[in-house]
Parts: sequence; C-alpha cells; structure tokens
Amino acid sequence: MNPAGVAGARMLARYNAWANRLIFDSVAALPAGEALKPRTTLFKNMVHTLNHNYVIDLIWQAHLEGREHGFSARNTAAPPPLDELWKAQQEVDRWYIEWSERQSRLPKYSAGAQSCGRRYCRPPHAAR
Repeated sequence: MNPAGVAGARMLARYNAWANRLIFDSVAALPAGEALKPRTTLFKNMVHTLNHNYVIDLIWQAHLEGREHGFSARNTAAPPPLDELWKAQQEVDRWYIEWSERQSRLPKYSAGAQSCGRRYCRPPHAAR
C-alpha cells in the first residue's frame, strides 16, 4: 500500500474539480458566441474541447469500474450546450472525488496505461 499515492489521488481529484470550475466559469463568462466560435484547433471550439475532457473522464471512470465505456472516439460528434456539459462534468468530478475517498490503495497500472489508440484508452490489463 502506498498512502501517499492514495492521498495524492484524493488531492488530484479535488484539484481537477476545482480547475474544471475555473475553466467552465471562465468560458461561461465570455461574450456570447465566443465559446462556440470556430477555432483552428482539433475540436474546433472551446465547448467541444471541454466535451473531449469530459469524454476522457468517462472513459477512465469505466476503466476504474471495470466496465466497457461504449465510446468509439475520444469525443462526440457535437458537444452538448455548455450549461448541460457543466452539470455533467460536475457529476463525474464528484464521482472521482468519492471514488478516491473509498480507496485504501490504488490499482496498479503499467507504464503503457495511457495508451489511447484504436481501442481508446484501454487499461493495460484489457485483452489486446
């Protein structure tokens, strides 16, 4: 058991929720239309980028629960409205905080645990 690892996971879960609040508050405070304004980025606008972060949170949540995540890509075709995405993000942030609080030790992952290829972020213990 690595108590620092568990404490670190708890701290990072809370930090992630705090950072998400700052980001969503900042995007929500932008002038009308700015969050959905087309950008020359991978996800084309700020809300779709935030949606990508949310989808990845759901993928890792599924891995931690030992279930399939059901995604075939690291984002959805279109993002939900910002206010709906924020509510959903808060739910998954709470889940990560609660999950970290229940842990007495962390699951072991190999160095390749963050492989995000054709199978979209499968954990190292998943069948290849």
